[in-house]
Amino acid sequence: MQLNIRRPEVLTRYAERDTTLREHTALIKEYYGYHEFGDFPWSFRLKRLLYTRAWLSNERPGLMFDFATAWLLQNKVLLPGATTLVRLVSEIRERANQRLWKKLAALPDSWQTARVTELLDIPEGQRISPLEQLKKGPVTVSGPAFTEALERYVRLRNLEFSRLNFTGLPAIQLRNLARYAGMASVKYIARMPEQRKLAVLTAFVKAQEITALDEAVDVLDMLILDITREAKKTGQKKRLRTLKDLDRAVLLLARACSLLLDKQADDAELRETIFSCVPKSRLAESVSKVNELARPQNNNFHDEMVEQYGRVKRFLPAVLRDLHFRAAPAGEHTLAAIHYLTELNGSKKRILDDAPEHIITGPGNASCTMRKAGYNAPVTHCVCSNAFRMHCAAGTSGLKTAIAGEIPVRSCCRVKSGKLSVSPSVVRWDIPPMGIKACSNWPFSWMRPGKPSHPDLKGMRKSMFAMTVNILP
Repeated sequence: MQLNIRRPEVLTRYAERDTTLREHTALIKEYYGYHEFGDFPWSFRLKRLLYTRAWLSNERPGLMFDFATAWLLQNKVLLPGATTLVRLVSEIRERANQRLWKKLAALPDSWQTARVTELLDIPEGQRISPLEQLKKGPVTVSGPAFTEALERYVRLRNLEFSRLNFTGLPAIQLRNLARYAGMASVKYIARMPEQRKLAVLTAFVKAQEITALDEAVDVLDMLILDITREAKKTGQKKRLRTLKDLDRAVLLLARACSLLLDKQADDAELRETIFSCVPKSRLAESVSKVNELARPQNNNFHDEMVEQYGRVKRFLPAVLRDLHFRAAPAGEHTLAAIHYLTELNGSKKRILDDAPEHIITGPGNASCTMRKAGYNAPVTHCVCSNAFRMHCAAGTSGLKTAIAGEIPVRSCCRVKSGKLSVSPSVVRWDIPPMGIKACSNWPFSWMRPGKPSHPDLKGMRKSMFAMTVNILP
């Protein structure tokens, strides 16, 4: 094959005289410049190349055989017998595997070795081993499924294999070992030699920890999408149920507004003209109904999202406890909010004066509302206007007008189930059915969101609290 002989039938004449084969081999090597397979450095170079490929990748023996044949032809090395080359490839692959198993088995300490070996034992009263349990990922999207996926990740993380130094070990080989451990039966792994068994389990735990975290986060992502979708569906259903009431109220207001646009109407008697066509009580009822049912254009069903918190609180403590988040510079505000919730986990604190608010932007800012008796105020901040004006008149706030400042609603007062509490919660009283805004002794000033907070906001809140308590009805 290497000499491109056109008449291969002459090769049968080599059988007539044994010495002819050896003589011709030497003559061919000298004439064409070929080398013996076992001569240095050709054999050494081939072994180095094959060993490098066996160490870095998981090529099939057939591919390595073809590579060795092509390399011998390219470098004019006489081809050995096929069995000789097959045996060489097998020996090199085995040597590379032995080295990999030895390095992997030396990584875990005695405690980790004992813990990872226990994964093969079936506990009493159970049918499958812990290793089989760790192989199974989540198959549904639900709160319990996410909790189980997170517990699986925590079990793998507690083995502390992530702190081991895998530098210098080929990632492809580690991935192949981990995949092999995931497909092989537990009994077969348990019967392996100790070094190989420990290497396979080490690669499995290392790779499976990353996979388990990815799967848990994927389930969390799909679960949040499901919650968002459910909130949107609920909001759309509510919207459809209230469209008739909204249409009636809007038509009544349109009828009243048409009188305002009538050029023939007398301005002096405009109110009487409007109230004669549309009763004052019905007009007030329509205004209240529009304020209650109409949604801003950028509203994304935030109220319905809040109603879904019952599903979120089932797995939120586990997320804050077991997942460690990092962020790019653009996500620092989100990371600060997560850290704040983590520190708050388990606390019974109801009023959060120091909560990070930078994460709440756009439509979400307007969803931080006060819930009064049958009235949702689509605003972010409110203060008692009388107390605020007194505070500004005293010259202690440095704020020009009531519209220029910002006091979060939860820092001033809090309404729930028909009760209003002033922070700190020392005063509590019933709210009239018409709501706070209708109380003559409790005028509110609705303030625009997004304004910078006052530098001395904490002291300002204390003063506001003291003044507010004095003017409570």
